[in-house]
Amino acid sequence: MYDCTNNCMPRRAFFSNGEEWRPKPELCPNCRSPVEKKIEDDDKRSVTTTTCVKCGYANTEEYEWTHKKDEGIDQNFAADRDRFCLTEEEGQKYYEMKSGMERMGKLMEEIKEKDKARDEKLKANPKGFHLDGSYTCAICGQHTQSGDNWYDKYGVKCLVCQKAIDEGEIPAILAKDKNIWYSRYDLDSNFNLKGPTVGKWMRMGILKARTVSHYGKGVHTELFLVEDNKGFLPPKKLLETKGGGKWYQHRDPFKVLKGYKIMDYMRVVPPEEMKAREEEKKKKWEERRTRQEHIKRLRDSKKRKRK
Repeated sequence: MYDCTNNCMPRRAFFSNGEEWRPKPELCPNCRSPVEKKIEDDDKRSVTTTTCVKCGYANTEEYEWTHKKDEGIDQNFAADRDRFCLTEEEGQKYYEMKSGMERMGKLMEEIKEKDKARDEKLKANPKGFHLDGSYTCAICGQHTQSGDNWYDKYGVKCLVCQKAIDEGEIPAILAKDKNIWYSRYDLDSNFNLKGPTVGKWMRMGILKARTVSHYGKGVHTELFLVEDNKGFLPPKKLLETKGGGKWYQHRDPFKVLKGYKIMDYMRVVPPEEMKAREEEKKKKWEERRTRQEHIKRLRDSKKRKRK
């Protein structure tokens, strides 16, 4: 509530969401015209007289004050306040959490409505259609703009990957089921296989790839199907882990990948070597930062001399 310090404006009140509370005017029950109220108050009773200046309606309400006995000081007030009341910081955190949940709920409702409308449109256009807005291709992972994508029962694809599906370069199911294939990023993330190693294995015929061309020319992306590399690449589900970090940080690679030939071409780096690599990496980063700071000091010194 806000009161004008000069008493020139009436009190105003606002809810926590910023909406202003506006009292509704009381109307005469007979002619629905505004009424006037007069309140007489003393220590014993309060009398409210309501009068309609148009039709002469009048009503009087009387309320007798009852004074409670002094119950004394509550000795448990401070302890109860700590038990049942939030501090200002806790109240702010609760309000922010509640607001965030409300926004998330509203966003989820909007997504549901959008998905529902999209599904209805797909029923009318079973072969697919272009989407408005920016979406991520389920195959190559690139972002697409409005009209530069295609949506059907397999999901959202960029036009390049959709063309590859139409031309038979890759099966459409790859857009819907990511557990049956690896991308180059997946190979790096799951096995720490870098680009040069992947390329070498492809040239040697150890690793087989499906190439998605850029409208029939060059290479747009490469996919490594588990079916094409049976006995070499494990199913992705085999590498799932509940803990954070990489799967091989929590499980023994020799046990998990037992029977898969990829282990014949890989080496498990011992913890000591990993630690040494991290330290070497940190050392190089520190040297680089020191060089950059030295160059910056030299440049600043030259600028000062010129002035």
